[in-house]
Amino acid sequence: MVPLLLITLWSCSSTAKSFNPGKKFSPVQLQQDFSLFRQVLEQKHPGLYWYSTKYQVESAFEAGSRLLKDSMTESGFRKIL
Repeated sequence: MVPLLLITLWSCSSTAKSFNPGKKFSPVQLQQDFSLFRQVLEQKHPGLYWYSTKYQVESAFEAGSRLLKDSMTESGFRKIL
C-alpha cells in the first residue's frame, strides 16, 4: 500500500517550470508566432471571409503585425491576436 501511495504522489509532482506571467518574448518570437497564427487561419479556417472581405481580414492582420515591434508578455500578445 505504501509503495502505491509513494508512486501516486511522485507522479503528481511537476518537473516542468512554472508559468511566469511577467516573462517577455522578443519581437522576433512574436512575429514568428503571429505569422504561424495567420497562416493556420488562412489555410484551415472555413469561414474566415464569411463576414469580412479578404481585404478587411488582410488589413487586420497587417495592423496586428505592426503592433509587434517591442517585446511583450503572453497576455499582451493574446490581446493582439
